[in-house]
Amino acid sequence: MRFERMRSDFRLAVLSLLGGTAAIGVLPFAWYRFSQGQLAAGVADLGIAAVLIGVVAYAFRGGNVDLASRVCVVASAVGCIGISYLVGLAGVLWTYPLVIGTFLLVGRWIASAVSIAATLLVAAIAVHTGVIAIGLPLVMFLSTALLAGVFSLLFAERTRLQHLKLEELAARDPLTGAFNRRAMNRELQLALEAKARHGAPFAVAMFDIDHFKRINDTFGHEAGDQVLVDFVALLRASIRRLDQVYRVGGEEFLVLFAAAEASHLFALCDALRLKVRQTLRCGTDPVTVSVGCAMLEADVGVAAWVSRADSALYRAKHAGRDRVEVAGPLVAIDAGVGVEPGTASLSEGPRRP
Repeated sequence: MRFERMRSDFRLAVLSLLGGTAAIGVLPFAWYRFSQGQLAAGVADLGIAAVLIGVVAYAFRGGNVDLASRVCVVASAVGCIGISYLVGLAGVLWTYPLVIGTFLLVGRWIASAVSIAATLLVAAIAVHTGVIAIGLPLVMFLSTALLAGVFSLLFAERTRLQHLKLEELAARDPLTGAFNRRAMNRELQLALEAKARHGAPFAVAMFDIDHFKRINDTFGHEAGDQVLVDFVALLRASIRRLDQVYRVGGEEFLVLFAAAEASHLFALCDALRLKVRQTLRCGTDPVTVSVGCAMLEADVGVAAWVSRADSALYRAKHAGRDRVEVAGPLVAIDAGVGVEPGTASLSEGPRRP
């Protein structure tokens, strides 16, 4: 399971690769320092390796990857500066992997600050200890470190943008541009967590385009696809920026409403239903939708929440379509009526006349 997380979490994969490789690369030097009687340098190398291994283990076991990356960068910078002071040129050379790794692990501003500060401190130590002479050698060291940082920044930014683009493509329906089920499940789970922590109100609404098969059969699949595209565009233009649209199935879509009030949910969804009927056309016929919506109740999972909205949609379709049904609040049922304790029933909400 944790290895699966690495495959889906790009930052964790980079941290594990760089931190783990650096730790493994440092350990032989620790053994060498001890064998040569350089106890201080050996302890420093061992400490750096221990911190890197600990940071990777913390992130790998579910810890905060951002925090782990920053600790890894700071520990590496401090270690590089310390080793430069203790062993001279051999320590100074660690500046280059430090600069490169820093830009891959943290944001460009933090990476730039850490890289510049560490490089200048290492250069000052190297000049003080006589490892690098003032003049051309010092200029060459600073120039090469700067170039390593610039190339690393460009590579890291390019990689970050490509990864964001791939994530965006993986989360979107290619036809309509709405988010897909994968993104929906993630966001609904986050809504559940926000509800549990802060009591934040959320609601979902299931939209089903009425008689969509008839649209495809009468006007063709290209016209049907255009209806889907226009419908999503209308929804996205009509809801708030903090709300989101997801494509659930062929002609079924789910809208997640953040900061939604139960008393306003029916009016909100009915206004969207009416706007679809007044705006969208296929040929000369209006496009209509059936809607089922449900507030997020406490201690209810994602599947149960969506199922309540889907049941309300089922009622809307079987009551004549082009209407809104609201799932009422959950009501606990006494175990004495033959239902297991802890189960609940749904009471129907208001219906459009």
